[in-house]
Amino acid sequence: MSTRPVGKCVNFRQCPKADNREDIPVTAHEENPVCPNCGQPLLVSTPIVNPRRNALVAAGIVVVLLLIGLGFTVKQFLRQGTNAPAVAVPAATPSAAVAVETESAPAATSAPTASPGGSVKAAAAAAGKPANSSAPVAAAHTAGVATPAPTPGQRQPVTIPPDAPSAYTGLTRTADKLDVAFYFRRDSGLLNKRGDADVVRLVSLLKTDPYRNRKVFVAGFADNSGAPDYSRFLSGERAQTVAAALTAQGVAVAHTFGFGQIAPVGDNATREGREKNRRVEVFVAR
Repeated sequence: MSTRPVGKCVNFRQCPKADNREDIPVTAHEENPVCPNCGQPLLVSTPIVNPRRNALVAAGIVVVLLLIGLGFTVKQFLRQGTNAPAVAVPAATPSAAVAVETESAPAATSAPTASPGGSVKAAAAAAGKPANSSAPVAAAHTAGVATPAPTPGQRQPVTIPPDAPSAYTGLTRTADKLDVAFYFRRDSGLLNKRGDADVVRLVSLLKTDPYRNRKVFVAGFADNSGAPDYSRFLSGERAQTVAAALTAQGVAVAHTFGFGQIAPVGDNATREGREKNRRVEVFVAR
């Protein structure tokens, strides 16, 4: 349906309808309406209204607005996805932060030799933890040789080799070795899962009355598959790993030692013997 517009004739000289200003109905779809009296074009004063066409125009405007809104929403979504915050990565556990070295490295290796009198602070720094940290030690390490559980009050005899350094001789004469050892894989300074469990048992022992006020010393050893200097360095790293684990559990360690290949407890000519020699021992002052 259309609204019928009206027009006026402007031929004032020849048409009486123009003089009388008479409204002349115009057909809605007539493009060029003329005066029925004189045939001259009419001046249409009322616009031609086509509801169907207006509805299509309105629908087109709505569609354009919807597309603009959709594009803006997609742009915002993509921008938020690009600026999404990164997921925080958990910090490495104390034992996992210890560098893994090659025990069979040549003698010309540039790794520094571990100091026999290394402090607990250095041990904690090597494990990526502060010396006064009380966080538990994580049990995510490489598999290795199982270790015996410490027995309260039980001490082990120590044989002093003829070529032992003075630090080792002084340690064995002034401290008692506990019946506990931590074993490591070749070329590794990491505790295994069994080692983490032994740390917990050892801490329980060292917090009992007979050991509570006694100084704790940690000594590392290596097999003979590498150069002597490197073996001393790697054994010191192993001692620092155990010291850091004990420190994290609230046990203060007085000193760490890296004795390298001295005082083997197994035959280095066999695989089983070398596994026994890649160890860390714990001493308490008398």
